[in-house]
Amino acid sequence: MIKCNLAVLMAERGLKIADIASGTGMSRTTISSLVNHNAKGIQYDTFNTLCEFLKVSPGELFIYEPFKFSFEVKEVEERENDFLFKLEADITYKKQVLQEVMLASVVMDEKDELCYVGIEVNYSEEMTQLIAPIPRMFHKDMEEEIKEAIMEKLAQTYSFAEDIVVTLK
Repeated sequence: MIKCNLAVLMAERGLKIADIASGTGMSRTTISSLVNHNAKGIQYDTFNTLCEFLKVSPGELFIYEPFKFSFEVKEVEERENDFLFKLEADITYKKQVLQEVMLASVVMDEKDELCYVGIEVNYSEEMTQLIAPIPRMFHKDMEEEIKEAIMEKLAQTYSFAEDIVVTLK
């Protein structure tokens, strides 16, 4: 998995998106998509411009971690005050492979449609140790995939409010 480290480099230098835009001639939209990890790719000239402006190497602008993951909801148990989701997790980091069932407690605010979903995931000790050295920016992608798997399963039964709030602890 590859991530852009632009946000960290900007913070270290006290730079804002506007500073980079004015210093490089790049659009604020392009810079923002890199900072927020929304970019699907980058042009070589953009890559070169950022490296020159920030005086960094390509390896400092982009970080690679050999990290892959997938989650699939296998079972949902309705309890008195919440739901217990059992997710099959497949995680690979630096040739270590971990396959286990994760538990996630899901609390919902249900009226006519869901307005709030709170998800609390319980990581095993083995998983906690495996993912601990991975930079935080990579954890966010993993957490988003957990949320998506749970929300996809909930969508089969419930309708969501337009402004639904989903939190993950």
